[in-house]
Amino acid sequence: ALGSAPVIETQVAARLLARLDREGAGGAALGAALTGEGLVTIALTPARDGRALLVPAGAVATDLVAMAGDDLVLARVGDDRVVPTNSGSMPLADVAIAGEDVLATGAAARAAFEAAVDDWLVLTANALVGIAARSVEIGVEYAGQREAFGQKIGAFQGIAHRLADSATAVDASRLLARKAAWAHQADPTAFPAL
Repeated sequence: ALGSAPVIETQVAARLLARLDREGAGGAALGAALTGEGLVTIALTPARDGRALLVPAGAVATDLVAMAGDDLVLARVGDDRVVPTNSGSMPLADVAIAGEDVLATGAAARAAFEAAVDDWLVLTANALVGIAARSVEIGVEYAGQREAFGQKIGAFQGIAHRLADSATAVDASRLLARKAAWAHQADPTAFPAL
């Protein structure tokens, strides 16, 4: 089971900062994140009109790494963030990009940003596999306890087959997500596609 904390996006942002800027503002933001004094996150899509939209952990972050034009920037998250209502109660926010420090520019910025988004995707895929696997376990437990018409509902084909299909889908997803994680080091050319 996962705690509802912005673990993935902060790991991805911190790793990106560690690769790009250990001496300047990026190093300071990384140090604050590592000591727990700050929380750095990443915008998964380039900023538009000076705003990064639906930033994971944007509602609770102190710093943000985002693409702004051709630059990869580090910006302070201010009080002008807009937290949209969402049914998952995720700490998403639209964040203004202002007063930023440029971490990289041009092709190097795009490559670093794309690598970070790929990291986020593989970590999120594996987290979702864990959530799905636990969901199937809960469903199986319930079907083994609940009774209808004098027998456990798990004995009904309509339920048993759906649970089996769900377990198969989770296993397939787990294999793909783990293969993507494995490819990160073992087969970097296949990693983005996976």
